[in-house]
Amino acid sequence: MSLGTTPEVEDLYSSSARLCDDALSDTSIFKLLYRFGDEIFPDEFFCDLYDNLGRASIPPRILATVMVLQRLHGLSDREAVNAFTFDIRYKYACGGLPYEYPGFAHTVLVDFRARLAGSDFPTRIFDKVLEVVSRAKLVKETRVLDSTPLYDAVVTMDTVTLLRRGIRGVYKESISKESAYKEVVSRLIEVDRHLPSAKPIINWDDPVERDELINEVAKDASIILDYFESKPTHNELREALIFLSAIMGQDLEVLADRYVIAKRVAKDRIISSVDTDARHGRKSSKSRFDGYKAHIAIDPESEIITAASVTPGNVHDSSAALDLIDEDTKAVYADNAYGSGELVNQFEQRSIEAHIKAKFPKRIDGLIPKSDFVIDLDKGSVTCKAGITIGIRPKRTLDGARAAFGKNCSSCYLVSQCTKSKSGRTIQISPFEQQLQQARLRFADPAFRQDYREIRPKVERKLAHLTRRLHGGRKARVRGITKVTADFLLLVAAQNLARLAILGVIPPESPHVVPI
Repeated sequence: MSLGTTPEVEDLYSSSARLCDDALSDTSIFKLLYRFGDEIFPDEFFCDLYDNLGRASIPPRILATVMVLQRLHGLSDREAVNAFTFDIRYKYACGGLPYEYPGFAHTVLVDFRARLAGSDFPTRIFDKVLEVVSRAKLVKETRVLDSTPLYDAVVTMDTVTLLRRGIRGVYKESISKESAYKEVVSRLIEVDRHLPSAKPIINWDDPVERDELINEVAKDASIILDYFESKPTHNELREALIFLSAIMGQDLEVLADRYVIAKRVAKDRIISSVDTDARHGRKSSKSRFDGYKAHIAIDPESEIITAASVTPGNVHDSSAALDLIDEDTKAVYADNAYGSGELVNQFEQRSIEAHIKAKFPKRIDGLIPKSDFVIDLDKGSVTCKAGITIGIRPKRTLDGARAAFGKNCSSCYLVSQCTKSKSGRTIQISPFEQQLQQARLRFADPAFRQDYREIRPKVERKLAHLTRRLHGGRKARVRGITKVTADFLLLVAAQNLARLAILGVIPPESPHVVPI
């Protein structure tokens, strides 16, 4: 398929611009894409996706424009194509196309996304929009960071379902044409009972029947893994075995020669065989979700999103923070999810002002919190509320240090309010304790808090814009972190273009010129 090009000359009598130019506001994203789409998404920008010979494709400028509007409005592929076919604003945004310009099959969008994903520059639409923002000189030196959950597009599976899916996966690859183990699984176990996708018919309310089923399925999985442990395998079969082994390790344990559900939740637990990148996540101790986390950084003055990324749902917010800032960043605002001493220290090493709500020690079980102890790092001592001072000693095996009050607690009148340990209270000293103390002192300043309260909430509004629609907003439309990331970056690009239109930074009297 060769590169198709967008019509350069508008039809004088049927151009969609005749109706839309005066009817639409200058702050409309449709008008921005009409006037500057040729510079933002020129057909030549996508020439590497097509061959030199063959039938001409739908012009990439049209497809890129439709995809941006699709993500902004939360449409499916079919809905987006219908909008292009019947909503004159879409044809106007694509370059003032005539009313009768034909639509196309929704699979064209699927093909175009696949071509982008397989190219050397899969995020080019997002990058191009950021380039336009940079040339418009909208972004300053301050960033505000935050994250939000993206629910996965699959059903979270229980242990039995995951194990049976894993067994079916190994069986499928063992009988493939390339495999040297044709039908070997059938000789090892009674594989037919695992082939139906429906759950086994048992009384799921009966714990005895349920435990027996778990043990039987786990034994079959164990037999398969033991057999293939020392056997050479091809890539697909090896991946199926790795998946089955991961499920066994994360969900099960052996008690009295029986497999039972482990009374724990694995830190990196796989929750679906369909989307193996999705994870259990949480925004707080009470707010849990399954899927991914979207991380963004915005410029608080223009509210342009300057960077974005997607991680599995179990990744902590602070782990993605450094990927969201650039060399021009001079100040960062963020909530206490980013308030670890290590991250604050990394910001300081980069000469970045950390306007972060530092983490304060929690009051556990109503006991006296760590914050009530006076930690003097210069003198290397810790003083408790009872006035007892203990020296800080380095740990033997772990980073940091500690102050152990030990026998001093036995005669202390506050011991019942301080610790439940028979060996007395121990205060753990982080390697970044000094950075944490300084961050807490800064946040205690009323002027600092006022500035923080004025700036940081702006990122919450931007996250609300990104997730206001369920389909493709709060809930992912695709599976796998690579596709979810590409889809989210496209949404970010659409929001940035909409923001550019609202800001009116591109002079309407200067068509087809991107400001420099």
